[in-house]
Formats: sequence, structure tokens, C-alpha cells
Amino acid sequence: MECLKSGLDILLKRSIQTSVVNSHNVTYKPIAPADNTAQLQFNFCGHSDYYIDQSSLHLLLRIKIAKTDGFDIENTAPNTVGCVNNFLHSMFSSLSVSLNEKAVTLHETNYHYKAYIKKLQYYGSDGSGTHLI
Repeated sequence: MECLKSGLDILLKRSIQTSVVNSHNVTYKPIAPADNTAQLQFNFCGHSDYYIDQSSLHLLLRIKIAKTDGFDIENTAPNTVGCVNNFLHSMFSSLSVSLNEKAVTLHETNYHYKAYIKKLQYYGSDGSGTHLI
């Protein structure tokens, strides 16, 4: 065994570093202008030296609630304005995710309904009284 070169040990397990050395936040903006109501599309370019933790992705939206004709709602309006459950999910009718131009999820046209039903299934009565309101 002493006469073998170490390069020939192909069955030997190699050590892989799995600890996080450092992290940083990167801001990605949509490819198309935000005025495009048809779709929001983002492009995350990968790099061989970095890992993108998909569970830590966040979507930040600045929205404005207005009347159906587009005008502002007055502060003295007798009608109260509020948000529906799953406000962010209800803003999108469909969602699709693709990696390297290959679809990872199906193009679902009833995304907002599916998200609401999943929330009802996965959270108990304690969640429905707090953050699911």
C-alpha cells in the first residue's frame, strides 16, 4: 500500500467544507420595468464560488392602494380600506420558477388560491388567530 500514489485513491471520500465563511446581501431588480403589469421577471446569475440560499430570498414590494379609477383614496372616505388574507400572494395570479431555462414548477394560473389553501392546511388555529388574519 505504501507504493501507491495518492492520486490513485479514487474511492477515498474527499472532505468538503460545509460551514459558512461569510455572507452578504445582493439586491436584484426586475428585468422588465415595474410598470409592466403582465409579469415580474428576475434573473439571478450563478457563480461557482458562491451559493445562493433560496430559503433566504425575500421580495420587497412598494405598493399603493387606490380607487379603481386610479385616484387616491381620501382620508375622510367613509369606506374603510383593508387588505385580504395572503395579501402578497393575492397580487399574483400565476408563478413559475425555472433554473437554466428549465421549468422547476408548473405554470400555475391559480397560484393565489393554492397559496391560501396551503396556509390553511399547514397552520393550525393558533396561526389563524395571529399572522394569518
